[in-house]
Amino acid sequence: MKISGPIYTHLKESTQKDGKTLAYGPEDLKCVEETLVELLKPVDASKDKAVAENLGLLLGKIQSGKTKSFIGLMGLAFENGFDVAVVLTKNSGALADQTTKRLQKTFAEFAGEIFVFDVMKIAKHIPPFVASKKLILVVKKEHNNIKKVIAKLTDADSRFKNKSVLIIDDEADNASAGYRGSEEEVEMAKVAKLINDLRSKVQKSFFLQVTATPYSLLMQNEGAAVRGKEELLSLKPKFVKLVPVHKNYVGGEYYFEKCADKANPASCLYQEVSSEELDALKKQPHRRGFKVETDCLTSPKIATFRSAIVAFVVGGCIRRLQQLQAKEKVTPFAFLFHTQAGKGSHAWQDTLMSVLIKDLHVAEITGQFGSVEPMFRLAYEDLSKSVKLSGGYLPAWTAVQSMVREALRDEWLNAVRVNSDEDVADKLNPDDGELRLDTPLTMFVGGQYLDRGVTISNLIGFFYGRNPDTFQQDTVLQHCRQFGFRPAPDCAVTRFYTTCNIRAALMRMHLTDTLLRSRIAEGRFEDCLYILEKEAGDGIRFCGFSKIKASNVNCIDEGSRILPMGFNTIGNNGDLARINGRIEGILAKVGITKGSKEDSGVVPLEVAQEIVELIAGSLADYRDGYEETWIVDEIKGLLKLLATDVPAGRTPGQVGLLVRWDRERPYEEIPMDTPDNPRKDTDIARQEARNHPVLLLLHQKAGPSLKWKAGPFFWPVIFPPAGNRAYMYALSGMKKKRRRS
Repeated sequence: MKISGPIYTHLKESTQKDGKTLAYGPEDLKCVEETLVELLKPVDASKDKAVAENLGLLLGKIQSGKTKSFIGLMGLAFENGFDVAVVLTKNSGALADQTTKRLQKTFAEFAGEIFVFDVMKIAKHIPPFVASKKLILVVKKEHNNIKKVIAKLTDADSRFKNKSVLIIDDEADNASAGYRGSEEEVEMAKVAKLINDLRSKVQKSFFLQVTATPYSLLMQNEGAAVRGKEELLSLKPKFVKLVPVHKNYVGGEYYFEKCADKANPASCLYQEVSSEELDALKKQPHRRGFKVETDCLTSPKIATFRSAIVAFVVGGCIRRLQQLQAKEKVTPFAFLFHTQAGKGSHAWQDTLMSVLIKDLHVAEITGQFGSVEPMFRLAYEDLSKSVKLSGGYLPAWTAVQSMVREALRDEWLNAVRVNSDEDVADKLNPDDGELRLDTPLTMFVGGQYLDRGVTISNLIGFFYGRNPDTFQQDTVLQHCRQFGFRPAPDCAVTRFYTTCNIRAALMRMHLTDTLLRSRIAEGRFEDCLYILEKEAGDGIRFCGFSKIKASNVNCIDEGSRILPMGFNTIGNNGDLARINGRIEGILAKVGITKGSKEDSGVVPLEVAQEIVELIAGSLADYRDGYEETWIVDEIKGLLKLLATDVPAGRTPGQVGLLVRWDRERPYEEIPMDTPDNPRKDTDIARQEARNHPVLLLLHQKAGPSLKWKAGPFFWPVIFPPAGNRAYMYALSGMKKKRRRS
């Protein structure tokens, strides 16, 4: 692979905004180069593209530099035989324009050699000279955009039909994974189907997904996205590369782990919001007790909302004084309010902010600052704690007070509502694609338009209140615009406002996400393809069901049973006897013999996995829709997860065994719900599962009289360990899915 060409060298030598620090460190370059190597690995050309394609996933954290990574990959690809790059972006004109401008700026050095176009603005006829060069097409995930890029690359008169095309699906879990229809007749959603057509029709395409929230992608089917429709390519990646995280990145670890350390500034981060106050911020109350014209400065109904704005003013002033003291460039600062999806709520919060800003301004210019000074002094005292913990310079209150009064007098504070694509377009800085901060202190109010793809620089306050009955992890984490590259002095004056319930949910999401990434980093990628862990009973799901509607996905917890169903035995008595003999030999080593009606013991995980594999050889002739109930490699993987990811204080790597002999369950035309007796088997197994998973083995008598094909066999049932845990289990086959609600 060529890594010394002019395009890639230019990117390697480019610098960050400071003009000194290299944009790509050694780990960044390693990630880029290894990703291209994986994409270019030889495949079996005789196989369908669904099987042969090296589909990859570039997995970063929220606002961690994913775009920079795939730009580096484009530059390297252009040096290694690629002629066209297609960048699929979120369905937002503003963000598509932002991406186009960023790419044009990045590759400006190669004007005339690399052409960057928004696909909807490209000329109908591409001149031969342009077609002979490198081409980057930015494409919104919208049906007209995708149809046009397919036509440009595949029409009969296209000059690109035989060229290598790198398709980069930015925010690949958004719009690209979507299904509709009944469970019996699942179809890809319109945009997802068109993206599939793009992959299929471009003869020499290489597909890379990019996201920070990969859950729905990891739970897709392999081979074909929809059972029985081989033309629909799977969205499940075959390899994953982690985008390196910069040392100045601030994310979930800071917000939900370091906050427990009283010596860390993060311990001062969280400020509780009551559910009653969150309710009051939804819409203008029609009842008595609150008048916006007179009560914004005093009403307890919006006490935390008010103190958040006051603390933002004080924190911004502290940072500006620190910058002046250090002779640094003085920067503006931002605060984000994201509590509801509805535009009516945004309008109400905008009204509250505007009235509060006006009241504070009036208090200052009329000589009444003394009436509001205690609020600012209280905020200063709170922020002082974290500034001191950070070891940073703390300006005296007199200096901060003076600047606060200047801020109020000169109207530094500005409220900006962003709840449409037009608002985003209007507020984006054309140079860097970030939301403009037109005044020293800007407060943004909005919802879904302030998530994927939107960057807010110098963010030192986040007021979050989205509180659904069920939190959707991929959506909620994308709301966390406070994550990103944050200087330590900014972190010291940052505050995070939400309810206890929402904070607890965000913390659990962080732990789940951390577990997933650690498995990928450890090289346990195959585990990640099938199994993702999350807390149970917390009202959290990984993604919307429409994204995994075609997938074979189970959700199991401590109340679940995992067992094969809808099968018959193999027909050879001799083979069954040999399998049973080996299983009975394993059981005898731990003191379990047929002489006792009820036996139990504990075995290492590997022994339990061996039993599972032996049993799989005795089962056959599954009814349609039941084949996936005992896919042996996946059951072994699940058992491994259940036995190794145990709570603190429990011994990992162990599986309990319970054996019941000489049961007489007959084979039934309609598969029975379970072979175990609730009182004699199930209740006892659940008691045993307090410390580890339990494998219940039911030795079944068989033969023609019971309608089984051959002789006795073992029927297994797995019980997950007790505890507040649940597991999303994505099966790799293309059989009918089973869901546990």
